[in-house]
Amino acid sequence: MNQVEATEKQAIIEELSNTFNELSQALSLFKESEIDVVPFEGSWTAGEVAEHVTKSLQGLSAIANGRTATPDRAHDEKCIAIRNLFLDFKAKFNSPESVLPTAQQHDRNEMLKTFAAFKEQMLAAAETLNLSMLFTDFEFPSFGYLTLLEWFTFYAVHTQRHARQLKNIHKALINDRQ
Repeated sequence: MNQVEATEKQAIIEELSNTFNELSQALSLFKESEIDVVPFEGSWTAGEVAEHVTKSLQGLSAIANGRTATPDRAHDEKCIAIRNLFLDFKAKFNSPESVLPTAQQHDRNEMLKTFAAFKEQMLAAAETLNLSMLFTDFEFPSFGYLTLLEWFTFYAVHTQRHARQLKNIHKALINDRQ
């Protein structure tokens, strides 16, 4: 099937870089004392959102070092559906248990360092891997096997979704102070 073009690769790298910057900026809005404050009933705290994102990103090394195969479809076939799903901010999702946050205390500065490390790993992987290849070690729920480009698209939009969630949590905390 077709290969990821250089412009496509550069676009996802730029999107990932911008997304991680946005995520870090959103988390930086919080004072350390606000990280584990529940903004409203039923909401995660900023620390829990950051922990969830971190747990979600831990699959990156498996994907970067996993088994791949040449897909029998376009390498970007599922990108639009992934974007539409995760950027629909009205939709609510239940996270798999493996990426649910814990009740632990969260350290904003440690999370920011972790985000910076993941950003570096993500960009290096996106730069060096053949993004047209199908990752075959495990399937993405409801989408099946994804190409590496589709996985990086997921990482981008999933992280964008949670950067927005952090901003909304911060806004709720600010409103409570007033």
